[in-house]
Amino acid sequence: EYGGSLMSWIEDEEIDEATKDEVEKWKKKFSKSTHKEYCGHKKKVQSCKWNGTGELLATTSMDTIVKIWHPLDRKNDIELKGHTGYVEQCRWNPTNTNELATCSRDKNIKMWDVKTGKLIHTQTTNGENINMDWSPDGSTIAVVLANKNKEDQVSWIDIRQWKSFRTLKFPFVTNAIRWNYNGNFFAVSSGSGSIHILKYPTLENFRELGAHTGSIYCLEMDPLGGLMAAGSADSLVSIWCQRELACIRTINNFE
Repeated sequence: EYGGSLMSWIEDEEIDEATKDEVEKWKKKFSKSTHKEYCGHKKKVQSCKWNGTGELLATTSMDTIVKIWHPLDRKNDIELKGHTGYVEQCRWNPTNTNELATCSRDKNIKMWDVKTGKLIHTQTTNGENINMDWSPDGSTIAVVLANKNKEDQVSWIDIRQWKSFRTLKFPFVTNAIRWNYNGNFFAVSSGSGSIHILKYPTLENFRELGAHTGSIYCLEMDPLGGLMAAGSADSLVSIWCQRELACIRTINNFE
């Protein structure tokens, strides 16, 4: 399933040249770009996510408000109210571009219909929710429950019945979680800089990746299924081959 040799068809020099060319191409594009600043939250924004069509942007904030932005038609912007604590993360349903899930330190997960602005469901958890992800098939939400003794938990919830079917405790701070786009593995980051890969749906430990020297705060999967990116407090971004689970690039220049 994960076997094989390390991407031998790409040499380091080829990656270097390809990366340089790609960086220069995007620098030219962005140099001609304009930007707009949208003001709508009263406190720090904790997360922002585009929906699957790229038409809607969701933001969550420490002000307990969730905002849905329509960049091309701002009169349709809406606020989703109901949380009573910091709203740490949001995720769009991969199978429905009008459904959004949010998690908060108020110990609640909320699912919204952004087309109507109505709340679909509230699921109470056993701890403060600091991060979440939605499975590629749309059936399951995973949420990170913060623990004061720095042994965080991850809980998996079947949203068809709104029941938690598995909870695992990890002996470390967990900042980020992500399914890959095939849904056959689940990544968990640690405060010590490692990435733990679990097989899914069995949730068996498969491999621990020594990725960074500082906490990993974000994980992202390539929609084409080839790469995984990790961002860390050590000021580096590492790029991993999903098939080989091997690091193929680190990025340290963000100018």
